[in-house]
Amino acid sequence: MVVMKEDPRQKQWEEDFACVCCLIQNFQLAAWEAGVGVVWKTNPFIHSPSFRETVDVKPGEKIVGLLHIGYPEQVPPVRLRTDAREKLTIKETIQG
Repeated sequence: MVVMKEDPRQKQWEEDFACVCCLIQNFQLAAWEAGVGVVWKTNPFIHSPSFRETVDVKPGEKIVGLLHIGYPEQVPPVRLRTDAREKLTIKETIQG
């Protein structure tokens, strides 16, 4: 389970959340390189007061995700990927 402290300042909260998400993704990539599978879940029960109490998540903390970690019995075949340029729109200038 990955938990972050919630900052009351909205901008800082958003930056902290983005950083924790990047950490999880980098962890997933590093694990895969070592042959370890990781699935990141954000099931609805993470908001349940009884679940939060059971796993000792305090008020002012956010569960960012539950990581299911293990060695896969089989590795799925590589899928064709869409070129990132087809998914992105890059703005070269900012108009204000």
